[in-house]
Amino acid sequence: MVLLAELEHAGCQVELLERPMRQDPHDQLVLQIRSAVAEYDRTLMAERMRRGRQMTLRAGLLFPWTTTPYGYRVAPERPRDPAGVRIDPAEGAGVRELFTRSLEAHEPSGEFDVPMIFADKVFEQNGLLFFDLFNFDGIVGDKFTVNGKIQPFFQVHPRKYRFRWLDGGPSRFYQFFLTNPNNLNQTITFKQISTDGNLLPAPITVSSVPLSVAERCDVVIDFSPFAGQSLYLENRLEQTNGRGGRDPKFPVNT
Repeated sequence: MVLLAELEHAGCQVELLERPMRQDPHDQLVLQIRSAVAEYDRTLMAERMRRGRQMTLRAGLLFPWTTTPYGYRVAPERPRDPAGVRIDPAEGAGVRELFTRSLEAHEPSGEFDVPMIFADKVFEQNGLLFFDLFNFDGIVGDKFTVNGKIQPFFQVHPRKYRFRWLDGGPSRFYQFFLTNPNNLNQTITFKQISTDGNLLPAPITVSSVPLSVAERCDVVIDFSPFAGQSLYLENRLEQTNGRGGRDPKFPVNT
């Protein structure tokens, strides 16, 4: 046992006696000690094995897997050498094809996948940001920014875009609508594909999206019916302090 080896290394002489165990308290104590020693040995050996594998991995002499992953092959002449791992051309081509198809099957990407972080600010007359450290209800700004710019303009093509919306706070809640300035009574719908939790099982058609502080969502907007027109992304949620907006979904705490 590992413990015996350590005791002998420390100069202790250990003698093992073979005799039947009785039911008296002394022998029962011996049994409990033997069980504790066995558990100690098991834990110590597991720890030594873990440290040994860790050192071998760090030295690059051991694979971090037990089965070679799909798309890779190990050189027969170097079966235990990570340096002998090679990409399998046929399987690698299949992996790339599946990855490409997965990207094409999803929503717009690249320049048509646009992150948007919303935050409202308060500016002083000299243009510097203002923040009231003693306003414990939360400060709301009078200027709305998107990705750090005050109410920017974004040129789009008449096609679908994916927008990743995030409420950057610090205290503003939003209820976003798309507004056609030439037809204020028009209800414009779009697709919501995710919430703050994760992607939805299927896209849902919505006419607005609520966002609370630090909440995010992904939407897909098709601009093809509005070629040559301008649309506003409009927040219609009234909010006068940092406690929340005047909407049943965001009640004001009074």
